[in-house]
Amino acid sequence: MAQVGLSTEPTWLPGSVPWGWRDIVRAIGLSLASLIVLLVLIVIAIVVQQLIGTSNDLLMLTACVEIGFYGSILLAIYWTTVRRYHSSWAALGLRPVPLGWFVLAPLLTVGMLTVGVALTSAISALQGQPFVNPQVNDMSQGQQLTPRDLILFLLGTAIVAPIVEELFFRGMLYPLMRRSLPAWLAIIANAAIFAALHFIPVLLPMLFVMGLLLTFVRARTHSIIPSIIIHALNNTVFVLGVYAAFQR
Repeated sequence: MAQVGLSTEPTWLPGSVPWGWRDIVRAIGLSLASLIVLLVLIVIAIVVQQLIGTSNDLLMLTACVEIGFYGSILLAIYWTTVRRYHSSWAALGLRPVPLGWFVLAPLLTVGMLTVGVALTSAISALQGQPFVNPQVNDMSQGQQLTPRDLILFLLGTAIVAPIVEELFFRGMLYPLMRRSLPAWLAIIANAAIFAALHFIPVLLPMLFVMGLLLTFVRARTHSIIPSIIIHALNNTVFVLGVYAAFQR
């Protein structure tokens, strides 16, 4: 009879991953340094555009910063795990899963969105104020969006971001937490860190629910592929919603 709930972790996951907490710090440090460099380059680009009299394309710059930042995180993860320890991407959770998970992922996404929206709405009602997602303004910059903008944000927000975030939170961080924590506590802690590091207080409940599901699926399948799919579908819904609201 098949087991229900969390299955036993493979022997390589809890204690034998070669990287450690110092590598987490290194990856974060490299990513922050890259972000600073990107922001400096963006400021220079804006100044140059103003000097030569061309208009600033804030949406293009925003999308480029997002893609560049996540690209730097991906390189930092590679440098501190795969290259540093001559490891493989499979150690980070890029492992095949049964085809059934590709069918289940969209259903789990719908359930996650339903719970997250209901929870956020309930909290907003208790506070007596409407819910406003700050990410909408961050993405649109108060401007109408073009098909080009849609493609850029789908690339950055719905493809690159889910892959990189899952590699870090569920691929790199979760195995370290499992060294000293039982699965259920590692899932909760990972979800809490995932929510907190987005630095969006109003979205904490929804992000925590999302983190719980993504980490549970990772623990259940020993792979981050289903988590990437769920994460990507969630972000795709968000991008398409913003585009529909600000299309021109």
